[in-house]
Amino acid sequence: MHLARVLGLAFLVMVGTTACQTTMFSDPMGVKRDFEEIQGKFTKFIRWGAIDEASIFVVDEQRDAFLELAPEINDMRFTDYEVIRLDYAEDDQSATANVRYTGYRLSMPIEKSFRVDQEWTRDEETGAWTVSLNVDELRSALLGVPAKAAIR
Repeated sequence: MHLARVLGLAFLVMVGTTACQTTMFSDPMGVKRDFEEIQGKFTKFIRWGAIDEASIFVVDEQRDAFLELAPEINDMRFTDYEVIRLDYAEDDQSATANVRYTGYRLSMPIEKSFRVDQEWTRDEETGAWTVSLNVDELRSALLGVPAKAAIR
């Protein structure tokens, strides 16, 4: 019994060390880790209706249109979200996230889910990540009307 515990502990130490080394070598500059943190913050800001906070990550040319969605987003109570897929470009300077939100409108308490694509790019000079969204698709999803681009 004692030998089994020692072998089990040794196995866990080896696996843990390997996992740390793999992360260190696959993302030595922490770019993916930084992206996942920023993308997570943005997604959570939308979930909690913190539109002003979320807007700082939106590209300049879409920021005003995104901020105009505040009434629709604030009428939603999101019960959950899930990052369905993250795809990184080979150079790790851009990524696409597909996120599913689940929630209901205060004005119509029927729970529904919708998916949003987030196109992220990283500024090479500053390292800042910004997101580009299909604002019309997001508006349609929030209102419950399928957007033409969302039909798959």
